[in-house]
Amino acid sequence: MRPRSTTARPGDSELLIGRLHTEKPFHTVREAGLTSWLLIYNLGGEGVFHHPGGVQRTKPGDAVLFPSGFARDYGATRKSSYRRFYAEFHPRAEWHELLQWPELAPSLRHLSIRTDSARHAIELTFTEAIALGLSHHPRREAFARNALEKILLWCDTENPLGKSALIDPRIRRALDHLTQHLAEPITLAALARHCGLSVSRLSWLFHHATGTSPLQYLEICRMNRARQLLRLTPNPIQDIAAEVGYADPFYFSMRFKRHTGKSPRAYRQAA
Repeated sequence: MRPRSTTARPGDSELLIGRLHTEKPFHTVREAGLTSWLLIYNLGGEGVFHHPGGVQRTKPGDAVLFPSGFARDYGATRKSSYRRFYAEFHPRAEWHELLQWPELAPSLRHLSIRTDSARHAIELTFTEAIALGLSHHPRREAFARNALEKILLWCDTENPLGKSALIDPRIRRALDHLTQHLAEPITLAALARHCGLSVSRLSWLFHHATGTSPLQYLEICRMNRARQLLRLTPNPIQDIAAEVGYADPFYFSMRFKRHTGKSPRAYRQAA
């Protein structure tokens, strides 16, 4: 049985991105010398990756990376569904920092994507990139490469060797919670409970990591989102205020003007 697949080569011979679904064991071996890199992200089931030091079995949320020049030896051994996204690509020069994942061997790198927000973002971006690659959009190649860069950036947030690893995981949880709940009332005490910290400890760690307080950061995120909505949508200002957490549109206008120097209406007219 051949694997069911959705593959897009969005006008770029150096980028191949897609999704595969197999239900029987398989084994793939590619000899050394390939100039491309290969990223495989596990959506479901178990993948098996062989390297000189042993075997790595992957579960949903795991990502593996084959650098260029090395042999590739992988597959699935169980008679069960194995679903994955993949991208074969030649990296841009500025991507190499994003590709410094923990090595199982020189020929294989591995990350476990643990947070729900990162998993959701990676899976959504892969899906969008495949759809664009299969379209006739004149900019599909640029969109696809930008989508791959976004995927690598999200992977980097889970990379213990990356810059994001310097942020306390409890503060990353706070950052995720704030950005995902802009419309909801959030108190410092509730945020501290969500992160398993005292209010004072949360405040200190958050300021140390970001240079600002949690509630100041929340307001900055709300105003950035409001700017986007004012530029890109015709929504009434009171609806935008509610969408970014302000029940009172007059108070929203006052805070918006303090951040931007303009009222929401004037900002929209100038955009």
